[in-house]
Amino acid sequence: MTTEQIVIGVDIGSSSLKAVLLERRAETFVCLGLHVVRYPDGEPVTPETIDRALKEVADLFGSRTRRAALVTSDREFQIKFVEKPVMSRENLELVMQNEFKAGLSSPADLETTGFVYTVAGEIRTDAGTTIQVLTATFPLAHLRQKVAQFTAAGLQLVGVFPFATAARECLVANHLDEIREEESPFLVALINFGATHNQVSVCDKQVLRLSRTFPFAGEELSQTLVKPYMVDGQEVALDRNMAEAYKATVGILSTEEAAGYGPQALEVQVSDLIRRGLDRMTQKLRLSLDYFKGQMKAQVARAYIFGGGANLRGLLDNLGNLLVVNEIKELSAFDKIPYTPEGPMAYDPPAEFRPLVALAMGAALCSFQRETDALDLLVPLHGEQAKRMRVLAETVVAPAFLAIAALLVPLFYWWLVYLPTVDQMAALTADHASMAKEYAEVSAYKAEYDKLVKQQQDLKIRSIFIQNITRRKLFWSQILFDLHTLVPEDVWLTELTSSAFAGDNTEAPPRGGETLLLKGSSRTYASLSTFLKNLEGSPLVSGMSWRESKREDSGEILFTVTCSLLPGAKKP
Repeated sequence: MTTEQIVIGVDIGSSSLKAVLLERRAETFVCLGLHVVRYPDGEPVTPETIDRALKEVADLFGSRTRRAALVTSDREFQIKFVEKPVMSRENLELVMQNEFKAGLSSPADLETTGFVYTVAGEIRTDAGTTIQVLTATFPLAHLRQKVAQFTAAGLQLVGVFPFATAARECLVANHLDEIREEESPFLVALINFGATHNQVSVCDKQVLRLSRTFPFAGEELSQTLVKPYMVDGQEVALDRNMAEAYKATVGILSTEEAAGYGPQALEVQVSDLIRRGLDRMTQKLRLSLDYFKGQMKAQVARAYIFGGGANLRGLLDNLGNLLVVNEIKELSAFDKIPYTPEGPMAYDPPAEFRPLVALAMGAALCSFQRETDALDLLVPLHGEQAKRMRVLAETVVAPAFLAIAALLVPLFYWWLVYLPTVDQMAALTADHASMAKEYAEVSAYKAEYDKLVKQQQDLKIRSIFIQNITRRKLFWSQILFDLHTLVPEDVWLTELTSSAFAGDNTEAPPRGGETLLLKGSSRTYASLSTFLKNLEGSPLVSGMSWRESKREDSGEILFTVTCSLLPGAKKP
């Protein structure tokens, strides 16, 4: 039994793998999703094929849960019904275990064979009351292989249940209200029409009475249809895919439908073969159901069908006559369990998947039952795990406990003396390391600061030096520019002489001022007079003296003027 509220039910069939995601909410169940992985047509089903299908399911539902429950119908699992007198649970356990051990061929088989049982119900007759026990015997290696297969796919297998209990749980969850008021014995047959085998389980309302498997099934029926047919003088051949399509679309024609095609029509020939194949398929099913007429003086009153073969057209209309059962219905996994894959809104699941997922739904429902009620085949593996834990406790835990007890005194010394000292040393070491780190950081900043200060001083000295050179170079250019602003348009300066230029000296004149000798020409005396007035009124010079002026034959007036630069004028 799983304590989780959500689980993946898995049914590994011979042609497809079916899975449902089931969640328990209080006392109700909700299906959150279903998925069917069909195996490639024409290819054998190998363990690798199943591994890929399980991985696909894990990828689809793994975000919700990794826990999975499996329904199995392998021939390796031997299911039997036995009757026992009413006794206590402890006595029944002793009786069943003794019978199991007595049935083994050798004591060594006890380590390799699993055995589980559950009480299916009580049988009341005129002779008294007995209990019916459902038992399962199987090789543990096969079960371990299943567990490893799910683990490799990323799933955790939490339960493995036989067909009979899974089908019963699906019936009880969805159709119990239909049979609750019926008077016992009220026999209900659960028939799984599979691809490679058919299965039948019979319940007296909720109590299991029978579980059997028969080899002739849907795949063999399809193979009987794969043959050439003569239609209107022409040969028409059906392959397997066409045979499957005819089973779903034509199926078993009624007399009126067959008359509408004509006696030699392909549909009529295929329908006749399907009818004969279905009759052969149901013979052993009918014999199994007839068993109860003599055993319980009762007849199966209703049959629920499911599985891939349940999609055969006309099956519901003809199966009742073949099985001699009054009422045939489809076992619905969603009659009482809502299908809500995308939220609170309930949807109808795809019609082609409804008959396929009944056993997967039953396996998921079984995982929420007690192990003794659902016949969980994983119980022996749980026992093995408990045994391994006991051996581990005896061989490892106990010696380890003694060793730990012998180390208590050193441990207390380490805890009370050594550990505090180590902690204190570690704290001091950490403080020292922190201070050393801070000192290193400060030292680095100090060195960087000193470097920047030195660079600043160097740049300041270089800046002053460059400014002095620049000012010296610009001084005389500025003097000439200022003189240019004083010269009228008709006056031209042709020579400027100063003692400051002597010896290629380009420096500014001394602070006390310097005498300038200006020579030039003018067209008129009026323009010359204007220049002299401008020069005399300029703040640049003082002591302006007009030395000479004379008119040339060309009409130009040559003049010579001297003046002194005022102290500090335009100094750099």
